[in-house]
Amino acid sequence: MIPTARRVQYAYGYLGLGLLAEAAHELDAVVEADQFAPEVMAARMDLFMAAHEWARVVDYARRLLERDRNNVAAWISLGCAVRRVENVAAAKQVLLEAERLHGNQHAVIHYNLACYTCLLGEMTAAKAHLTRACRMDASFKAAALKDTDLAALADFVRELKVA
Repeated sequence: MIPTARRVQYAYGYLGLGLLAEAAHELDAVVEADQFAPEVMAARMDLFMAAHEWARVVDYARRLLERDRNNVAAWISLGCAVRRVENVAAAKQVLLEAERLHGNQHAVIHYNLACYTCLLGEMTAAKAHLTRACRMDASFKAAALKDTDLAALADFVRELKVA
């Protein structure tokens, strides 16, 4: 019998290669008692993200957050999926909650909030979130230059001083 941790590791290996069916097979082979272990649920959430199965991402992200509100990956995935299942405004609300809990430690929350607020035409908020994200992690500036969600801020991004 292959241990759960190894199955999850295999699943992520397949995900990294874009082999979604094989990743799903590994997760399906996890013993019944571990099917709802956090690491298995997180791997399923990531599988559904890769497959663009947004409603299933919402389900798994919410389940993970019920167990652990500190799971930043689940917050980010939930926001991404809610954007597609509902709308950008609903995704923004998800990440505003994440920001209250984790905004001081995770630049990705501010980056995604910059995207959502920009898409909603809230340019002052978008600039503030993007500035904060880039000051926390300078690599977000390069990402922002290519991100179509932030196209309306292209001039701002080019001028943004991060270091």
